[in-house]
Amino acid sequence: MTEADLDGLPPVAARYLRAMGVVGRPRTWELRVHFVGRFRRGPDQAWMPLDAWQYNSAVDVARLFQMRLMFARVVPMWGWDTYRGGRGRMRGKVLNLCPSPMALGRSSTRANW
Repeated sequence: MTEADLDGLPPVAARYLRAMGVVGRPRTWELRVHFVGRFRRGPDQAWMPLDAWQYNSAVDVARLFQMRLMFARVVPMWGWDTYRGGRGRMRGKVLNLCPSPMALGRSSTRANW
């Protein structure tokens, strides 16, 4: 990355990238991250513990997101949100047994990008 690569970015974004030390380093084309947090299905719902993994690629534009929730702190629930080949898909499973398609096609594709 060069200073010229930061030209045209909002000042706060350019300042952040400089602070992160990207200038002078090779461009990053993919990201893999694991994080732990909490998730809730709505503002009036209880928080659930969450383990999540995400992979993003700028080479073949893709985003793969997987999360594991503990519903009622007892029942494991898995969720996947993927965007590949220009299409988005969301799905989930309770106890890794009961599939629950959440969204497919155009609306899911728009939500991912």
